[in-house]
Amino acid sequence: MRQKKLTIAFIEEIAEIFEILNYENPKVFLNPSIAILSAIILTFTTSFSVGLLIPLLIMFFSLILSVLLRINVRRWIKPVLFILFITIFVSLPLFLAQISGVNISNKNWEDAVYLILRSTVAASIFITIIAHLGWLNLLKGLRNIGIPVEIVSMTGFLIKYTPIFLRDACRMIAAREARLMGKTSYKNIWLTNVSVIGDLLVRSYERGLRLNAALKARSFSSNVVQRHDKLFNLSLYDLFLLFFTIIMVLTALTVKL
Repeated sequence: MRQKKLTIAFIEEIAEIFEILNYENPKVFLNPSIAILSAIILTFTTSFSVGLLIPLLIMFFSLILSVLLRINVRRWIKPVLFILFITIFVSLPLFLAQISGVNISNKNWEDAVYLILRSTVAASIFITIIAHLGWLNLLKGLRNIGIPVEIVSMTGFLIKYTPIFLRDACRMIAAREARLMGKTSYKNIWLTNVSVIGDLLVRSYERGLRLNAALKARSFSSNVVQRHDKLFNLSLYDLFLLFFTIIMVLTALTVKL
């Protein structure tokens, strides 16, 4: 069934994207605190930029940074392409309105292109840094820049649990659809998928409790959410990242291209 394959393939792709954040890099070149702070600033700068200059510069920088940090291309490109696909889908009404002659704004096409570009570039620079740091250093960086303990703990749990939750959903959907005999309509397939929701909520709650207990049993709270990283222990990579971040912020404040 094409519908079955499409649903499961889409969910599995999302699970694989979250798995990227679960990666533990044995050799980190960036200070987690500096990296996370710079990633947040560059993401906001891109999201609220005007014109093409800032997004194009940050996109070029993210490519250079991914090479310098030796990030696997597949681990970087998959989430970026996923964000690109989602933003194109969201921007379709602007394109279609322009084609059909409906004026949502005076610059439908331009607004759509800017939306796609800003969203994709903001995701690319953030994913570049997160893919290099990995799960543990991501949480350390969040804690060391002053994010509350509860939010850091929830972030760590979300990253660990989301792939498990999504793959559970895939298995349950596959099991339900395997029981469908003969030719089935899209309506029956969707009704079958909807029936998974109740069982999935119960199973996810139970498994979530077990995973949370396992993380705490491994000294999750004491080893991750406490501030124990030296904020100003900087390498050349950190200085390079900080310099570019400052330049981009100043450019965004002074130039409108």
